Amino acid sequence: MVVVLLSGGVMRIVFIFSLIISMLPLFVQADTWAQQQQIYNEISRRDNELFRLNEEMEDMQLDNKKRVDKLQDEVRRAKSYSNQNSFRDKIIQDTKESSNDALREWEQKKVIDEAVQQAIEKERERYVVQQEHDENSRYKRESTIQLDEEYFSGLEEKWKQSPLLAGLSDADIQNLISTHKNTTYRTIEDAFAGDTQAQVRLGEKYLSGEAVKQNDIEAAKWFQKAAERGNAQAQEYLGRLYALGRGVPENKEKSAHWYMKSAQQGWVEAQFVIASMYLLGEGLPQDDVACHEWLQKASERGHTASMYLLGISYGRGRGTPFNATEALFWLELSALRHPDYKGEADYKEVASTVLQQLTSEQIGVVKVRVADWEPMRTTEEQAEFDNGIQLQDNFIKTSLRNLSYSEQQATEILDAYKKALFPSGKNHRLVPKQINGIIELAKARVGQTNGTGATDPQADAIRIILNDFSNGFFQNDE
Repeated sequence: MVVVLLSGGVMRIVFIFSLIISMLPLFVQADTWAQQQQIYNEISRRDNELFRLNEEMEDMQLDNKKRVDKLQDEVRRAKSYSNQNSFRDKIIQDTKESSNDALREWEQKKVIDEAVQQAIEKERERYVVQQEHDENSRYKRESTIQLDEEYFSGLEEKWKQSPLLAGLSDADIQNLISTHKNTTYRTIEDAFAGDTQAQVRLGEKYLSGEAVKQNDIEAAKWFQKAAERGNAQAQEYLGRLYALGRGVPENKEKSAHWYMKSAQQGWVEAQFVIASMYLLGEGLPQDDVACHEWLQKASERGHTASMYLLGISYGRGRGTPFNATEALFWLELSALRHPDYKGEADYKEVASTVLQQLTSEQIGVVKVRVADWEPMRTTEEQAEFDNGIQLQDNFIKTSLRNLSYSEQQATEILDAYKKALFPSGKNHRLVPKQINGIIELAKARVGQTNGTGATDPQADAIRIILNDFSNGFFQNDE
């Protein structure tokens, strides 16, 4: 650009100089004013032309400078943009890396914080329980809770007169009494320490007057403690006390509140009560659909009264569409557990209606379902059920051995009896009628013969009983 400016100035000087040189002959030759005037006019014209050309040249140079400046600005912007892009990319990369690091650190911190928080909560709970224990476990030493000695005196007399304990000495009876007291003391200690199940047991003792003086207010207090800590059984007890006004003022709303909390945790007795409240509109709005739903829940858990009402609900189409099969199933199942239901007017009416709707094949399917049915159980309930089965079988075998059957014979009879009752092979708990049935049947068959001339009456009874079972002599038709 500087070269262009210099070249423009030199050209102007050269042009003026050449113009003067070219005009000299005219001055020399001009001898008149007119010729001189003509020469001046020509010089002026050419000077104007030169001025115009100079302006155009300057404009051109200015445009060139602007274009150069513009290009330089574009170059600077391009360089800046490139730098910015590089800087931006670096920032993004650094941000990603730092974000990942920060995220990892945050996640680690979160895990640590949660672990610390859990440890703090556990320590706080331990501290609270320990404080309660430290403050309240001195009950025995300070006599904060007195056992009812009159109760234990009466219990001692009762046990001495009991045929089941006839073989025990007075010392043995005293040992049983001492064990009972120690168990009660342990329950009290655990209740003060915050064990909700112990709190429920202590509430039950106050409610019934077992080992301690009967006191509804104390019972309600201990049920309240356990209920507030989420114990479903305590919640059901507390709902019952509010319904009856025992130990607390009668309050149907609070009763429904605690019953509902217990029912939602699966406590079957509370589920039945909630269904009843919806059915009658007491404590809760009358609602047949809700009633049916809670009856279904309780029935599937094995609640006999709920089964009966559920069968009626299906048979009358109340809260649910009419269903003859389900009505018969639940009615039959309830009557198996509680035979007196068959004498109820509602049972007879609904059973008569649904039987007219079903074929013999459908009725047979229902009876198989009834024989094979098992309630839904939690893990703890299943363990308790299995233990109950074992105790039941031991009782039946012991009863058969008392009839002079051998262990093997008693086992054979029991197995055949169960197979006749439950063809699927599932192990069910027998109802009292069924237990009495097998014992009475075995007793009645002792001494009978089957024409084989066998001399062992128990062996004869075994053959006769097994034959009776195989021929359907004693089927579960309840």
